Amino acid sequence: MKTVRLALSLCLVFFLPLVMQPAESEGADTFSAETEGAAVVKDTNIAGAQEEALHAALVRAVEEAAAAWFASPLPPDKAEKLAKIAGRAESFVETYRIDGETRDENLLFVRVRAVVHLPSLRAELEKAELLPRAEGEGRRTVALVVRGFGTYGDYTGFRDLLQAGRGGVERVVTRRLEWGAVRWDVDIRGTAEDVVKALERTSKLSFHVKRVGPDIVELQIIK
Repeated sequence: MKTVRLALSLCLVFFLPLVMQPAESEGADTFSAETEGAAVVKDTNIAGAQEEALHAALVRAVEEAAAAWFASPLPPDKAEKLAKIAGRAESFVETYRIDGETRDENLLFVRVRAVVHLPSLRAELEKAELLPRAEGEGRRTVALVVRGFGTYGDYTGFRDLLQAGRGGVERVVTRRLEWGAVRWDVDIRGTAEDVVKALERTSKLSFHVKRVGPDIVELQIIK
């Protein structure tokens, strides 16, 4: 029975049953789900198993959020694309709470309640051509100016957040790189406000929004 349970957990990534529906909706931009992830405890490495099981639970929450957009199980090629997107679950989960943990011999199960940001997830599904582009949201280029980087690591971390595709970002081009200040040209689907909201949710750096317009965003890093 334990083997079957783990197999079902691992195989979920490849199949989206028709009966899978949102556990709870918290508004137009978010989806809430209670899920469970499983992992094998290897060589008494409980912390590693906890991290792996938590990630699996978040992946399942993202899969459940995506399932609401599909009317039937996906064919294998599209299921593989979805699995890769869901594998970056932390990019789409706004918040989560661990509701419990159980152990069954060498298997560890973690239960979580996660809130998924739907616009970011849909943007990735559209980019992977799993969903059609939303009408009325043509691509536009926004100048993103960020000042106050203290280290090269701060810069690369911020750049990687943009390149992960949050907030409908499709392409990032560095236009000017100076000491402590960078300008990127960012191709997006949606609005400049979407990019700012995505960065506010995910960036480890604190920043002040100096200006947001249709074609420009200026941010100041707070040290």
